[in-house]
Order: sequence, then C-alpha cells, then structure tokens
Amino acid sequence: MNKAQIVANWKMNTTISDSINISTKLSNASLDINNIDITICPPALYLAQVHQILKNSSLKIGAQNIHSEEEGAYTGEISAKMISDYCDTVILGHSERRQIFKESNQDINKKFLLAKKFNLNSIICVGETIQERESGKAKKIVSTQILSALKSTSDFNKLLIAYEPVWAIGTGKAATAKDAQDMCSYIRNVITELNKNNVAENIPILYGGSVNSENIELFTQQKDINGALVGTASLDPDEFIKLIKKTKQ
Repeated sequence: MNKAQIVANWKMNTTISDSINISTKLSNASLDINNIDITICPPALYLAQVHQILKNSSLKIGAQNIHSEEEGAYTGEISAKMISDYCDTVILGHSERRQIFKESNQDINKKFLLAKKFNLNSIICVGETIQERESGKAKKIVSTQILSALKSTSDFNKLLIAYEPVWAIGTGKAATAKDAQDMCSYIRNVITELNKNNVAENIPILYGGSVNSENIELFTQQKDINGALVGTASLDPDEFIKLIKKTKQ
C-alpha cells in the first residue's frame, strides 16, 4: 500500500461560510502529504465552492452519496454524472444511509457500478450494529455487505472499503485497535476470495467511528488499516490537521 488515506465526511453539517473557512484553512496549511491522500466530502450543496478553493491544492474532493440511477425524475437526488464535475470519490453505503434511509445492499451495488461508469473512486462502508456484534454475527454481516456491494464486477481498481462499526459512529466510543484490525484483516480475506489476483493487498481499508487526533495512530499502525474515514473531527480544521500529521508519523 503506497499511501495512507484520510477522508473527511462533513455529513449534514456546516454553512457555506463554514465550508469556505474550513476549506481555506486546509488549503493554506503547511502539510507535507507525499505519503497520504486526503479527500474532503462536504455536503453536496457546497461541492462547487469547496472545489473552487481546493482545485489547485493536493487535497481531493468527494461526495457523500449518489442516487442509484444516472438521471431522471428523482426530485432532490444527486447523480454520479453531476458530482463527476467536481469529485473523484464518493462514499457509498454509510451506515446512516443504511439505517436511516433504508438503503439495501442491492442499492449500494447499483451505485457502485454507476460510480465506476463515471470513473469515481468508491468508498464502500460496511459495519455491524452492537446487537449483531454481541450475537456473534459481525463478520457474517460485514461479509454479506461486501459480497453484495461488489456483485457483477471483478474490477476493484477504484475501490476503497471503510469499516465503520455502527455502534462507534458519532458516539465517542471507538472500537479497539485490535478489534478494528481483526475485522479489516477479515475484510481483506473476503476480497481475496472474490479475486485471487492479489488485488486485495492493494485495496485501501479504512477505519471509521469516533476517530480523532488522539487515537488515529492506534489504528493506522495496524497492518490492515490504511487510513480513516473521519466524521466529527474533520469539522474542526485544527483538529483535522493535527490528525493528518499524526497519521504520517
């Protein structure tokens, strides 16, 4: 794995002035990022403004979601075609999309195939609830999510996986580094079974779930964790810059 990956997911936060201020501060920060890729995923409403600020920097831009159809009568939705003007990455299947908006594994598979059509990197999120973990079903749930999302393709060239245990997202309670490594190693094995051509070792696997500058090193030191999908900590540019710098150490 050549580079660590840090992805900021702002979710449904920030105003336009917040977005401009955070993006400007990140763009102006003295970051030596030869060994790390940083992707900022603002709300879709602010993609154009953030793109304008970051287009001459080394930071990349991603979207938080797309619709499963290329275009059509889907009022209020955003398509892969639309975001491709600004983004090279999209987050798919975040647990909040699965849990709150009832997105199915089949929906996420359709979005993944559509993202590939528009040459977008896809960060496919997987993870179990606390009930599923306590009942011993965590790996079965995660395996099903991966196999369903990657159905009908063997081209994993623009794929990233984010392991986000549902019980750790936005709760302040992160998984232990050992638990995260165990699941990320399992995820790599699942992908290896899908494609025997050694592609799994080159697929970035990220950890997400209450990641901050205090615990990032615990995760990125692990063999099968190649970075993080960062929520709350990415909304504070000083905290996020500190997290990035600790990722590199």
